[in-house]
Amino acid sequence: MLPPLTIRARLTVSYAVAMVLVLLVVAVAVSIVHKRIGMGRIDATLAGQMQSVAGVVTSEIAERLTLEAGAQEAMAELELPGLGVAVLDRAGRPLATRNSDAPNIPLDAVRSAAGRGPRTLEPQRARIAASAWRHGAEPYSIVVWTSLLPFDREHATVQNTIRASIPFAALAALAAGWLIVWRALQPLSRMAACADGIDTHRLDARLPVPAATDEIQRLAIAFNGLMSRLSDAVHAQRRFMADASHELRTPVTVARTAAQVTLDSPHRTDAEYREALDIITLQTDRLTHVVDDMFLLARADVDARPLDLRYLYLDEMVTECVRAAAVLADRRQVGVTVQAPEGVQIRGDEELLRRMIMNLLDNAIRHTPDRGHVRASVAQAEGSVTVTVEDSGPGIPAAERERVFERFVRLATANSQAGGGLGLPIARWIAEQHHGTLRLDGSHSGGCFVATLPLQVAAGASGV
Repeated sequence: MLPPLTIRARLTVSYAVAMVLVLLVVAVAVSIVHKRIGMGRIDATLAGQMQSVAGVVTSEIAERLTLEAGAQEAMAELELPGLGVAVLDRAGRPLATRNSDAPNIPLDAVRSAAGRGPRTLEPQRARIAASAWRHGAEPYSIVVWTSLLPFDREHATVQNTIRASIPFAALAALAAGWLIVWRALQPLSRMAACADGIDTHRLDARLPVPAATDEIQRLAIAFNGLMSRLSDAVHAQRRFMADASHELRTPVTVARTAAQVTLDSPHRTDAEYREALDIITLQTDRLTHVVDDMFLLARADVDARPLDLRYLYLDEMVTECVRAAAVLADRRQVGVTVQAPEGVQIRGDEELLRRMIMNLLDNAIRHTPDRGHVRASVAQAEGSVTVTVEDSGPGIPAAERERVFERFVRLATANSQAGGGLGLPIARWIAEQHHGTLRLDGSHSGGCFVATLPLQVAAGASGV
């Protein structure tokens, strides 16, 4: 089995085949045109000879007074090399004939030519033409013919020349095509060499972009854009793995240390064992929460978490979330209130929306100082509903307002127990899953997160 051809070879062969086909079409066209021109030239010659014969016949008739005598005398005087001439009377009887090296034409063929246009007699390979004339009241016809063999030789020479030139033209097209394709693919070869040198340690390398505005330039730009997105994704993955490792290592280390310290002494009181178990339970809860968040974001990255859409009352959900968050806020005497009109119904995923609201409330409570205040509110507009969670904390600097939505980004909080840095990214993802938005309103002195959701979400929604 032959190995597959390279792109350069395929393009070269395609170019050569196309050129051969074009040459064949041109050859056929030239052959047809040459034949038509040649026949036209022969017909014009025959028409001119008929005019000459008619002139001589007319002159001789004027001297001899009879058509037959004039025709015979004219044939005796005329010398037309390569031409056959016949003068026929009204009945088609030959009055006079002369053949100067022209093919011998049967009398029936000569008679049938009278009154018709020029035509070819294939058995004799002759071209014959006729014209009608009149001597007084007596009509007569002049028929002339000539051999087509000289033209056939000329036409054969033209065709043979074309046939002989096609192979040389094909070879020239093949060589020219190879050179043209080689030069055209040189930038691709250089790009391929550069692409081969890009590995995981050189993700910032880019392909050279040709100066010419063509498909190769667009390919280089598109590839460099792909490499930029790939580099960003790899760096984000590495950063995610590093942050996740750090985030998971901390509770594991604390729990392991608490267990080791407790087990180092053979005698511990019940209170000491309970304190150690409380620490381990707290850290495993934190670890479970981080793992759940990471799993949800991993599913979000591959669109593996479709929406379970149903109609629900958003005001009741926000009120329930505020009650649950108030239990956590009471430890630091942070007040949590809610303001929501009744009957605000939307169509969405109840589990995800509840998680979004709880993440926003948890974030607000952690960034609110002791004895501070957190307020949640719901407002309905035409076609959308807005959930706002604001706190009385120090607020977020302008430079950090978009960065807080990145994964594992944590700012300084009033609470010593910091979160995992995944709550706000998850909350924004949930809002976008519902074709909504989550933004930080910088016009407030504290933190103020505003989630805007449409009242209706398409049933097929499954990703941002």
